[in-house]
Amino acid sequence: MFLVSRIKKKKKSRADAKAVKTALKLWAVVYHDITSARRRNILTQIYPQNIGLLDDKSILPTGGEHLFGPKFTQALVEQVKTLNALNTAGAPRASGSNDGHGQRQSGRSFSNPPASSGGRYSNFNGSRYVQTILAFQDSFGGRIARFAFEWSKLTLDPWILSTVSQGLQLDFISDPVQFSIPPNACMDTHQYDCCKQEVNSLIEKGAIVRARDQ
Repeated sequence: MFLVSRIKKKKKSRADAKAVKTALKLWAVVYHDITSARRRNILTQIYPQNIGLLDDKSILPTGGEHLFGPKFTQALVEQVKTLNALNTAGAPRASGSNDGHGQRQSGRSFSNPPASSGGRYSNFNGSRYVQTILAFQDSFGGRIARFAFEWSKLTLDPWILSTVSQGLQLDFISDPVQFSIPPNACMDTHQYDCCKQEVNSLIEKGAIVRARDQ
């Protein structure tokens, strides 16, 4: 600004004009870099999948008070609509078609489970359970409990120290009920043997404990 004010005066030189021209070029480069960084940062946060639009310089404004401009905004909206349409078209269709495939997977359905003695049942969402007087109260801490004396060097929180030394206790007021096994939960003989071996290994290491029979 000082150089520009000098040029406006009668006393000006070619060196002043050259200095102003060079300063304006440098300012333009800095302005371009900062503006590009701001655009990319904003678009990365809200529309990362549309970051490629910044490569089209014809829809970006040059100068002015708008960071993106109406052309870029319109192009962004159109691209977002196109991506949403493609995602909708490629999404898997909901089950329940007339081919009856879902009904053939299991002889029993979650829609009509057998009623319990208490008159309540477990629906598909698992939000309700059969009432029972039994309660499963088993604490677990695993191998971390063997290093409880070291945890006092890390924290003095009584809840953390109690959880490490005595284990975290989860109280179940009722037993969850499942009326049919999901198709993908069935294991063959080899898978069953592997899981059984892993569970036995965890019990031997002290990472888990065997539940007591109620």
